[in-house]
Amino acid sequence: MQRRKNFILIVLLFIIICGTPNFGGCVVQYNTDDNEEIKEEPAPQTLETISIILEETSITLGTILDKGSKKINDNIIRTTQDNRIQPTKEELDILFRITEAEATGGTIAQKRNVACNVINRILADNFRNDIESVVFASKQYSPIYDGRYWSVSITEETKEAVFQAIKGIKVHDGTFFLVRSHSDIENVIWVDNHLEWVFNDGLHDYYKESEEREVK
Repeated sequence: MQRRKNFILIVLLFIIICGTPNFGGCVVQYNTDDNEEIKEEPAPQTLETISIILEETSITLGTILDKGSKKINDNIIRTTQDNRIQPTKEELDILFRITEAEATGGTIAQKRNVACNVINRILADNFRNDIESVVFASKQYSPIYDGRYWSVSITEETKEAVFQAIKGIKVHDGTFFLVRSHSDIENVIWVDNHLEWVFNDGLHDYYKESEEREVK
């Protein structure tokens, strides 16, 4: 659908420009009585007018291309109509690795929940809005600072779980998770006092921001 809109816009622009008589040239007027050439006048579609059309069309095209996308520095995280991301190959590898590291040996559902957590942060307002920045944010995902992220072997189940999360299959709205029994007591207390519990999938407890507060 998006490509069709872009194509239609380009075709319309082509018709506007190419359908104008004597584009960029002159209109030659004749005396109808004796066919005598009397004067030349600039074509009504001057280059200045064309420039305005091109500028306005560029704005329209830019609006269409940006619709449903989140700009990230010089890049764009592409989103689909159901608001799920479409990562690049490099971004997929990051998502595969952090999912594998956080849910090694877990079920597809447990791995999907981890991947969904990363995606939820990208789409939320209070976190970074690209995969790399979210995953490598300071002290957010333990496999980054304990080294597991770089040593895991990515399984086919992990890939499937990630793809399901990207497609929006059985997703949740949690933006935080932890293993309570393996977490520092300070972190557990902070989570309990500041976040809203969502669910436990047998591996992690998932939380989201409380509606009464904003995460700093």
